Amino acid sequence: RTLRKNSFLSLHGKFAEYGNTLCELLSGQVQGHLFNAKARNYSSCLEAALFPKNVDLSVYRSLIDAVRSKIGALHRYTSLRKQLMGVDELHPYDMYVPLVSEVDMKMSYEEAETIVGDSVSPLGSEYQEALRNGLQKDRWVDRYENDNKRSGAYSSGCFDSMPYILMNYQGTLNDVFTLAHEVGHSMHSLLSRNYQPYHYASYPIFVAEVASTFNEDLLMNMMVKNVRSKEEKIFLINQKIEDIRA
Repeated sequence: RTLRKNSFLSLHGKFAEYGNTLCELLSGQVQGHLFNAKARNYSSCLEAALFPKNVDLSVYRSLIDAVRSKIGALHRYTSLRKQLMGVDELHPYDMYVPLVSEVDMKMSYEEAETIVGDSVSPLGSEYQEALRNGLQKDRWVDRYENDNKRSGAYSSGCFDSMPYILMNYQGTLNDVFTLAHEVGHSMHSLLSRNYQPYHYASYPIFVAEVASTFNEDLLMNMMVKNVRSKEEKIFLINQKIEDIRA
């Protein structure tokens, strides 16, 4: 725990050396946003931010209300973490400690394609078939690391192209969920372009993560139902809790 604490403070302590600079930058952004909202007669900075994407204020506030109404679940989880770790106080550097033993759930890329395709069956045969074709026949995914290839994972393309995916697959469980996530974006793009004219086909950032995270949930649900042991089930559930918390 001492090592974790020292590492955490060493990393984040560097930001403290630039405290005044960071505060000035943040203050400038706030003041600039406030000026533009007033100059264009918006009722608030929130309305000014949401108006370009035609998002109603009540939709934004409902998200905050939903989180606040269930905040007790997060408190119970952190209390459990504190109890399992046997500490008097819980600090940010304590949140990175695994609560359960690591379970080896690696799989090949071909296995990942299959399980992701199987997991989306609740969305219907048209969706499932299009997703499988994209992954297994139309070569949507540039899957492996290569020289000068950037890190991370992305779904990209344009209105009249396939929705290509760029990632660096290494066989970990996280990589499998990354594939499910990115193909959720790609399917969102594909269906939107197939059923909408060009000027309506793009989607705002406010809803962009809905399809991708929902696909992750479908994959998680299927994996939890089909686990081979209690240890794997606990590991998967804890992974999901940590994803939500993070």
